[in-house]
Amino acid sequence: MAKVGSWGNIVFEVSRKKLFSFSNLSKTVESRWNEHEIIGKKPKSEFNGPELDAGQLDIVLDVNYGISPMKMLAKLEKAVANGTVNYLVIGKNKIGSGKWKITKISEDYKTIYANGAIAKIELSLDIKEYR
Repeated sequence: MAKVGSWGNIVFEVSRKKLFSFSNLSKTVESRWNEHEIIGKKPKSEFNGPELDAGQLDIVLDVNYGISPMKMLAKLEKAVANGTVNYLVIGKNKIGSGKWKITKISEDYKTIYANGAIAKIELSLDIKEYR
């Protein structure tokens, strides 16, 4: 097994029997500013500090890759509902300076067998830094 990374006890890994990873990880770093109107002049900018980092990543849950889509989906949905926060790690590197929360999961049910068994779900997770 080759561990790709993790978010708490959810381990992203690649092996002969299992493929559970993510793609399209993006991260946004912003700052907060106020603009104060001045009559007859350009507004005055005031720096208020950094914004919480935000990001997004995609995950494919596929029974053909050794994953139970509904079990993993339930685990991720529970984390959202409970407000779970964890470090996001890729390899040995923490992403960002602190922990991350999942703020939204978008689900796209791709493959459903005749008996109603769900074989493949594509997820898009919105994540945000926790402070």
